[in-house]
Amino acid sequence: LEIHKYAIMNGITLIVSWSPEESARYIETYHSYEHKQADNIQERVQGDYMSRLTDVLTTVRAINKTDVANLSTNLGSLASLMAASKERLALCPGVGPKKV
Repeated sequence: LEIHKYAIMNGITLIVSWSPEESARYIETYHSYEHKQADNIQERVQGDYMSRLTDVLTTVRAINKTDVANLSTNLGSLASLMAASKERLALCPGVGPKKV
């Protein structure tokens, strides 16, 4: 928490990652976009429900687009997904107990 405050107060970009390799990818990406306009960098998400659901759920590292389609088909909505038990989620094809 203190390092976060220090970074904000001193205008420093703080990059947090799981591994040195992931840190390197973040830094490479940061440098490639360093002098570009925000509109060019910001991802454009389509307005339909499935595109937005996919965008939200794939931010979870282990979830891919196929998993989102399976979860949507089996559970119907984001509200149903959020209310589902671990056991119910594990029954969805492609998800299983490892991703729950």
